[in-house]
Amino acid sequence: MTFSEKLITLRAGRGWSQEKLAAELGVTRQAVGRWEKGAGLPDAKSLAALPRVFDVEMEWLLNESEADPQPRRAKQMQLMWYDWAIAATALVAALVANPLGNMASEHFKIRIIYPWWMPAVIILVIMMWFSLGWTASALIARIFGELPVERRVRRALLIVGIAALALFLTMEALWSIQVFFGPRGYLPELWGWLLMNPALFVLRNPELFLVPGVLLGLCARRKAR
Repeated sequence: MTFSEKLITLRAGRGWSQEKLAAELGVTRQAVGRWEKGAGLPDAKSLAALPRVFDVEMEWLLNESEADPQPRRAKQMQLMWYDWAIAATALVAALVANPLGNMASEHFKIRIIYPWWMPAVIILVIMMWFSLGWTASALIARIFGELPVERRVRRALLIVGIAALALFLTMEALWSIQVFFGPRGYLPELWGWLLMNPALFVLRNPELFLVPGVLLGLCARRKAR
């Protein structure tokens, strides 16, 4: 079974047109047509991308003596230095945030105001939950291998993760500004309903930061070499 025959079989099995395959590889439809006619071979970049696109082994793709496709083995994902740094951040933040949070609660009960160092507690809690989410994604990828999604899906996950992180941080910042720096009662009632209530919800549910942590952590994975 020649390379061109395998390419036609794989493309037809996915139900893709030549235009669709060309878009996946970043080449022209005419280039895909030439490959399928046996008039040429892909360049090195496209040839390296084909096993990923069709989930097959490179050796099978190039070996004309083999007809049955061999599924591509899931490649173990490599943990980078920043994965270890973020995991350490989660541990340190967890050890420091809990006693500081208890101290802040006691301070609030006695003086009926938040201590000036309360924003530091909030930052530590955010770092802890975000780092836990990132670390969980790193462990999942390390155990189960490469995330089997297309590049545009990865891009969508990245956008959602960044948007979620930005939204949650904005809510935390609004609450902190109002409580620690803003005069009491200067905000209109509509502001309270539209912004301060969601901000308080995010403050009381810091585990929401797990979501952007997991999404951004998955998008940062690298294959082991």
